[in-house]
Formats: sequence, structure tokens, C-alpha cells
Amino acid sequence: MAQNNYDAHPDIAKLKPWTEMMFTGDSFSILKYDRDIYSLIKSGLVNVHVGELDQLSASKVHLADGTEFESDVLVANTGWKHVPSIKFLPEGIEAELGIPHQPTESGSAPPQDLANQHALVEAADREILQRFPQLRRQPVWNAHYKPITEQKGISTDTADEVTPYTPLTPYMLYRFMVPASARFLRTRDIAFAGMMSNLSNALRAHICGLWISAFFSGKLAIDTDTDTDPGAPASASASESPEDGNIERRIRRLQYETVLFNRWGKWRYPTDWGTKRPNFVFDAVPCFDLLQRDLGLNQYRKGGWFAEMTQVYGPADYEDITDEWMRKQKD
Repeated sequence: MAQNNYDAHPDIAKLKPWTEMMFTGDSFSILKYDRDIYSLIKSGLVNVHVGELDQLSASKVHLADGTEFESDVLVANTGWKHVPSIKFLPEGIEAELGIPHQPTESGSAPPQDLANQHALVEAADREILQRFPQLRRQPVWNAHYKPITEQKGISTDTADEVTPYTPLTPYMLYRFMVPASARFLRTRDIAFAGMMSNLSNALRAHICGLWISAFFSGKLAIDTDTDTDPGAPASASASESPEDGNIERRIRRLQYETVLFNRWGKWRYPTDWGTKRPNFVFDAVPCFDLLQRDLGLNQYRKGGWFAEMTQVYGPADYEDITDEWMRKQKD
């Protein structure tokens, strides 16, 4: 913020971020251009306007504050949908899969619909705020925001049931990848690889791919004392009586952890997509540690406690993770 010197020029000051870095998810970015791009603004070649669009006329754009300017082209960045492009059947299975669907009133959702289990969500929120009370101070970054679909002169395709502004539940996936319902944990035949996003997406994709492969093969090393074991053989899981108290407890713990981890984004990265899908920046290494523990791998990759304390993690630290996994399978 200081290096960009936003306040040194009135038009550059309009580009000053509205939110704190702490609460920003993977839209966080750093200028790495060879030249000073702000010189385009200082020279008058680029003009910055912050306001609401009121109307368009011949070769002109009119803002709600009375500002108008000439324009040959209008490019509208209208948002994107965070729902899968594939329609899953039968109708309504989205709730059990843990992908976005319609929110419901309190107490009316079936147990497999984790995103609409309001008591579970409230319990997760309480734990998060008790452990991290600083997150109670949530930013207010655009108090007067109105979706573009609600502004005058804007219409949407009525045949499209979902717009980027349709109220939907967030993703609710175990480890941000697989449904947390007992049925899908037994069959281990579906996973969502790209719903988690951070600034280390290349590493994330590699480790998640390894995790999903192990999940499908029943080779995850998850502690069965505290979790349902998605890595257990399907026949063993399916043979357990659903009334078995131990199995039920493990399923409940796994589902609560799923809600807890997904609600973390709502409080930690509220000004980005953390309220809709797994989205984080500063939590990447702990997430990779968690997935490596699931795989039975050592998450401490620096070779000593002093290096762990003083050195940053980078791609090179994970370069042999697949070979390490393959060697583990031969042991």
C-alpha cells in the first residue's frame, strides 16, 4: 500500500483497495509490471471513474452522479457462477453432494444437507470466533452494494435459473473435495478437484490430485479414532450397521469438521469468495499439511526444526511428493 503511494494523485487514489489485505482471498494481487502503469493515469491517458451506471446514450456513458464521458465500447464485468456446469441427477442430489443449492428455512433440511444444518453451522461459527476472536471485527467494504441484476435498465435471461447473484448455499465438501455423506464416502466414486483456490494453485492441484487418487483407491491414512475412514475398503464400510454408535459418531465428527473448515472462509475471507467456495491465501501451507497427513506423508519437509521455523515453503519443497507417496505404497 505504501509503495503504491495511492494518495499522491487524486485519480490513483480512486484505485486504493477498499478492503484490508487480511480479509482478502485469492483476488489478492501484486503489481509486477516492468513499467509504472500508474503513469498512464498521471498522464491523462486513462481516466478513473467510481460510480453507478445510470444510462447509455449514443457514444456516451452516464453515471448516477451526473458524470458523463465519451466511449466507443463498454465492457461489463458482470460476475460468474460458482455452481458446476454439469447437472447432477436425480433432482435435489446437490444437497447430499455438498455443492451449491437453494438455502432452506431452519429445521426443514434433511440430515444429509450439511449446508442447511443451521445448528451445526452456528456451532462451527461459535468455535471459530472463540478460537479467533479478532475475526469478530468484520470489514464493511461496500455497504450500499446492489447487484447489477437489481439495477434499472438491466435484464437477465429468464430461462437461466441461476445468476451470479442468486442466493445459494456454499460448497460443503470434506477436505474441500468430496461429499461428506456416508453414502458417498462408502462408494468413493466422486470428487470435485477444482473447487478450492489459493495463490498456490499449481501445488494445490498436484497435492489434491494425489489425495483424490488415494481416496478413490482406499489408501488414505486417516485416523479412524476421530474420523470416518474414507480410506477403508468399501466392503468393510458397507458391512457396518448404520445403527453402530461408533460409526455414527465418526460420521458426525467428520461432518462437523467439514462444516467448520468451510465456514472458516466465511469469517476469514469475507470480502472475496470465501463465503461461497474454499478460497484462501495465508492458509495454504496448513491446508497442504492436512492433506499430506491424510496421505500418511511427513508434512515437515525442511529437514530440521530450525529450518521449519525460519525458511518459507515453496514449490521445490514438494517436488518429490509423488515419489515419496509411491515409495510408501511399496513398503
